[in-house]
Amino acid sequence: MEVRVDTYVEELATGIRKMINRAYVVMVAIDENGRALPVPGLILESPEQEAEWEGGKRRYELRKRASQRGLLKEALFFSKKNSIDISVSYAL
Repeated sequence: MEVRVDTYVEELATGIRKMINRAYVVMVAIDENGRALPVPGLILESPEQEAEWEGGKRRYELRKRASQRGLLKEALFFSKKNSIDISVSYAL
């Protein structure tokens, strides 16, 4: 399952929000043996949801091709090796 995560910054005085980041997180349901489980399908109710679904299919194919070439494993290794957790709050 792919989940889109949008990040916003909000100006406290006016409440105006501005999107600053978009990420896609892939999650896999697993059983007690660590094997992937199927999840219920998504019911698409609008053209926007259909477009997002099609984008997800394209990202899946890109990840699959990168994995076959070994590129995804290298990227994940680099990400884990060089990860830094940062938590910052800003008041505008």
